[in-house]
Amino acid sequence: MPRKPSITPNKHLHTTIPADLAARLDLFLWSEAEGRVPQGAYQSFICDSIRDFFNKRTIDVAPYIHSATIGQYLITGTPETLRAVIAHLQGANAA
Repeated sequence: MPRKPSITPNKHLHTTIPADLAARLDLFLWSEAEGRVPQGAYQSFICDSIRDFFNKRTIDVAPYIHSATIGQYLITGTPETLRAVIAHLQGANAA
């Protein structure tokens, strides 16, 4: 019996990455139980990383902690989390 098509179809991507980065990824995804990188682990990791890229933002909190070093104090999070952090920092600076 043929497989049902996926509700969200996949698209094949073909790329290369530096060998040292690939080795780190392999070690991270490696399963001792399976003795290999499990099927679907690369896809899951890449999809999660892409979603993070699109769903998170980075801000510089240097102005809120009275640092003259712009670009040194970066935090990344969801827009909601960053708004809460900034509101807290602004409140702490007002006191």
